[in-house]
Amino acid sequence: MNKILINLYIPSLDENYNLFIPINKKVGTIKNTIISTTKNLVEGNYKLVLLESGAIVDDNVYVKNSGIVNGSRLILI
Repeated sequence: MNKILINLYIPSLDENYNLFIPINKKVGTIKNTIISTTKNLVEGNYKLVLLESGAIVDDNVYVKNSGIVNGSRLILI
């Protein structure tokens, strides 16, 4: 499987998104794509956080090695 389904919550917009993301890309690349394609989201220093554990996901690791799995819930803060 090359993609996983995640649920992303963006508190500043009070919006939830279900997204398929590739596992062979770095988290930072995925995060930057989300930021650049989301309307009304001001550029800034955002972090992806795993909702279940509260852990900040490192931008420099590949999704498949990040702890993000199919069905993960993340917050963009």
